[in-house]
Amino acid sequence: VARNLIKLDRLYRELLGPQFRYKVGMMEPEWDLLMWSVLMNRHELAVFFWKRASQPILSALTAIQLYRAAMHDVRPEMCDDLQHYIEEFEKVAVQVQQEAMDEDIRASLQHLECPSLLWGGWT
Repeated sequence: VARNLIKLDRLYRELLGPQFRYKVGMMEPEWDLLMWSVLMNRHELAVFFWKRASQPILSALTAIQLYRAAMHDVRPEMCDDLQHYIEEFEKVAVQVQQEAMDEDIRASLQHLECPSLLWGGWT
């Protein structure tokens, strides 16, 4: 099992770059299952786990990056589906941010600008 987790961590780094500091099990199980669903091209399942994620914007943006990386390695006929999935996650990330801003603009902007350890301190 440990060997497979190491392979999965390497795959994430290969697809998302060295700035992506995630290790399997580092966050809640919904995060791991969301990432696995995206990798397996199980979009409905990815949306299911995204809805349960504690950090919906970060989760959506990471899923978008995984889908974009996957577009380089899939059959051309799958690219339209992946682009649709990207657009769907972009839309929900914007909606969540807008709802947060409607509720408390200062807190939402502060959260948005907070560096993410998951992404090597990027905001």
